Amino acid sequence: MLRRLRWLLPVAILAILGAVATLYLRQRALLDQSAPKRPKLLESGVEGRALDWCYDQAHGDKPRVQICASKMNNVDGRIDMEGVQLKLFHEDATSFDLVTSELAQFNEAERKLYSDGDVEITLAVPAEGALPGRLLKIHSSGVEFSSETGEATTSRAVSFEFDTGGGSAVGAHYNPANRQLRMDNNVILDWRGKRADAQPMHIEAGQAWYLEAENKVLFPQWAKLTRGTLQMDTGNGEVLLNEGEIQRADMHAARGTQSSGNRNVQYAAEDIHMLFDEHMTVKSILAERDARLISTATSARTTVTADRLDLNFVASSNDSILTNAVATGKSVVSAEPIARPGAAAPETRVLKSDVVWMFMRPGGEEIDRVETTGPGTLDFVPNRPEQVKRNLKGDRIWITYGAANRIDKFRSINAVTRTEMQPPRITESKEILAFFDANSVLTRLEQNTDFKYQEGDRRANARKASMEQATNLLVLDGAASTSDPTGKVNADKITLDQKTGNYTAEGNVATTRQPSRKGGSSAMLSNEEIMQATAKRMTATDNNQKIHYEGDAKAWQGANRVTGDKLDIDQLTHIMQAHGKVETQFFDKNAKAGPAISTMVRSSDLEYSTETRIAHYTGGVHLERPGLVVDSKELRAYLKNTDADSSLDKAFADGAVKMVSTTTVPGKTKRIRTGTSEHGEYYVDEQRVVLNGGQPLLVDSEKGRTTGCELTWWANNDRLLVGGGQNCPVQTVIPKK
Repeated sequence: MLRRLRWLLPVAILAILGAVATLYLRQRALLDQSAPKRPKLLESGVEGRALDWCYDQAHGDKPRVQICASKMNNVDGRIDMEGVQLKLFHEDATSFDLVTSELAQFNEAERKLYSDGDVEITLAVPAEGALPGRLLKIHSSGVEFSSETGEATTSRAVSFEFDTGGGSAVGAHYNPANRQLRMDNNVILDWRGKRADAQPMHIEAGQAWYLEAENKVLFPQWAKLTRGTLQMDTGNGEVLLNEGEIQRADMHAARGTQSSGNRNVQYAAEDIHMLFDEHMTVKSILAERDARLISTATSARTTVTADRLDLNFVASSNDSILTNAVATGKSVVSAEPIARPGAAAPETRVLKSDVVWMFMRPGGEEIDRVETTGPGTLDFVPNRPEQVKRNLKGDRIWITYGAANRIDKFRSINAVTRTEMQPPRITESKEILAFFDANSVLTRLEQNTDFKYQEGDRRANARKASMEQATNLLVLDGAASTSDPTGKVNADKITLDQKTGNYTAEGNVATTRQPSRKGGSSAMLSNEEIMQATAKRMTATDNNQKIHYEGDAKAWQGANRVTGDKLDIDQLTHIMQAHGKVETQFFDKNAKAGPAISTMVRSSDLEYSTETRIAHYTGGVHLERPGLVVDSKELRAYLKNTDADSSLDKAFADGAVKMVSTTTVPGKTKRIRTGTSEHGEYYVDEQRVVLNGGQPLLVDSEKGRTTGCELTWWANNDRLLVGGGQNCPVQTVIPKK
């Protein structure tokens, strides 16, 4: 059986081989059909071509640069790319700057990437995690990148955008190593802020640097900042950012303006620092070195200069409102009135001190008050011919303002004022308070505690004083005193008319008058002796030439005195008058030692003239001298010159005259002679008494009664002369011894 099947074995093997060969050919045909086509040969000069190509460069274990493209074509060492994405890793490799472009060329030898078309650069992209919402994106063209340094440069137009703003420039350079972006020309930056209603900040500059790591923008040439009505121009400066919003702006050689309602404010300084709140609203401005602020309102222009100026603001809606300002170092605040039709311009006010505070009214347009923290001066500079320059110096000064920046009042302590007149008027006091009307015109001045006044030779002092500008009256109150070369006045209260020099003294008045050295002189009014006087009230007019005393008035020179309810002394006419309970007393000069001899006269009224040296007493008169008493309705006393030994020369009495002469001889009884008549005369040197008029009568205690037309007797001897007539025969009644 096996031999019969032996020939079938080779046939079976051939059949299997044929089947295997057929299967192989079929499988090979299938493989040939599914195999990729053989690529074409690269063109001459083309070194490589690829899709989804990437180029990586690392520094140690940290990536440094990664370039990827959707297509790559390497031609003679230049890699042309499409759909380019460049990652420039920061030093810690936790973030990178992302550059995208549709077309770019990479020079592997120079390690530079260049894109002539549009380029977008996104700074600080996290290497891991979600993208933040405030990435800075830069758009430009013609950008060149260095894979060695990661620096990007373009000379073409550049635009920026981030979550709270954007900007543009011409020409830019970015260095990822220090994360600094330089904007070369025509820089424009805008910050919108996070709030929808926030006013944007617009900045224009010649050049700018964005320091990403420090969150700063530098302006090395010039810059102009605009936010609403606020505009700032600066020589150079910088802006500090906080989460994409402006937090601070520092400017050099800066000046700015801001308008609000009827107010326009100008700022200027060598250095200005602005702080912003979280909504980019200005909350403070610090100006240093030659700081200046000019605020112009409807009624006044206020200029502030100082070494340093601090302005503080409060946010209102989307704007900043000035609340206060502090000037420090050589501070000067000048308020110059703006002329208004039909209104007289007040003085320009200039306040100087080391530190000056200014507080604004609600709304920030008007000044509420100004004050110094130390010594200062306040000058009132005239703007009209009738105004005078005034100056105040004080340890501290407070100024309060009314509506429309008009001064309402000011106060100072340990103050000295000076009014530029001829001569200057100077005052001092522990406190001074001044009030002004609606036109900033001074109306009233109050000075309290240790008040002192000086105007030429005139001096005054009191516990306090007040001055009414409308009446020009200076009122001294409490231990008041005023003096000039003509004399001195002390009183509880003195009211002085500063224009005329007239004054009134009230309460415990005491005066001292220098002798006039003019006109006649007598015991009543001597031109050689000081006159002193007291009264409840006194007035002085005509440059102290007319003096009026009233209320227990008393005037004296040495021992000679005049008293009355009222007393008037006129130095121009050399007349003295006294009224109401008048009493005069003047003493003879005593050549020899002995009791003083005086003449005492009491009456209702008196008028005395130094020209005639006649004292005319009226209203019921009573005269007393040693050994003589005279009563009458009126009396004329003729006084001698002060050089004479006797003060009284003679006296003429009229109306119900009664003269009583008393002679005392040692060892004998007093001899009393009483004479009555309508007219009587007494001559001092002769001791002669003359009675006439009516029915003259002499009653002599020793020799009886005598009547006649005229009776004359000598008080110092026993002589009696009687004149008779048809209507007045001489009659004598001699009593028995």
